[in-house]
Amino acid sequence: MLEALGYATASAESANEALRLLARDQEIDVVLADFAMPEMSGGELAKAIRAMRPTLPVILPAIAIEAP
Repeated sequence: MLEALGYATASAESANEALRLLARDQEIDVVLADFAMPEMSGGELAKAIRAMRPTLPVILPAIAIEAP
């Protein structure tokens, strides 16, 4: 969806991959991350990102799924 709106995007399969990507690419303007991920939670990822790049916004969308 973001690409259709003209934004450049990058994706990572894990929190550790996201941190490696952020260490290499200084042109990232915002991070959208799932709260539940392997290796570390979205909250833990946000803290790690804050330590690397204190002004980079991190968005952790809250999604509620109702059981049938």
